[in-house]
Amino acid sequence: MVWVFDCDGTLYPDCAQIHDVFVAHLRTYFSKLICMTEGDVEQERVRLRVKYSTEFSLIAFHKEYGCDFTASVAATYGKIDLRQCGVQPLAEDVRHMLAALPGTKVVFSNSPKAWVRQVITYLGVPDVFSTIFGIEEISFIGKPDASAFACVEHSYPTGHLVLCDDTATNLDIAHTRGWGTVHVNPNSVEVKAQYKHRQIRSLLELAVLS
Repeated sequence: MVWVFDCDGTLYPDCAQIHDVFVAHLRTYFSKLICMTEGDVEQERVRLRVKYSTEFSLIAFHKEYGCDFTASVAATYGKIDLRQCGVQPLAEDVRHMLAALPGTKVVFSNSPKAWVRQVITYLGVPDVFSTIFGIEEISFIGKPDASAFACVEHSYPTGHLVLCDDTATNLDIAHTRGWGTVHVNPNSVEVKAQYKHRQIRSLLELAVLS
């Protein structure tokens, strides 16, 4: 069994403040790097996301200006303080449950690997996950693109993969590829999905699924 966890919105609840802080750091960083006002950087961010058909701002700037992706991650994601954004470390019982969950546990995220590592360290589970598939490891093509899932499958060709994710579209693709699917939905929000996925409100519920 290979448990494949999304990061943002799955291992911790969605937090709009994180996005706002990230964008603020991005504007500051790129205004100095490409000599634009922060207002112009924001307009450029919107333009480039459309040009490159991506929701990932750093990838869009990387493609347009050839800037160092690792340095950009450090100057943006690396400056986010999760505690100040209101994110709490995982409760002790959740940490113990994840550690005891039988099988291999990995993170599969559209975020940079360094950010995922920063998150799981802050949450208190840095040693639970054997592998991190960040956006770099999936060739800068994120979920729900099928090629991103193929990258994970390539590493675990014989394992039964189970995706735990908060996004129905990602779970739908996983289902079509033969993965087990668990929708992490703490508020029991009704969402449109093509297939039926196991619903949980808390990660603790995974203990009864293992």
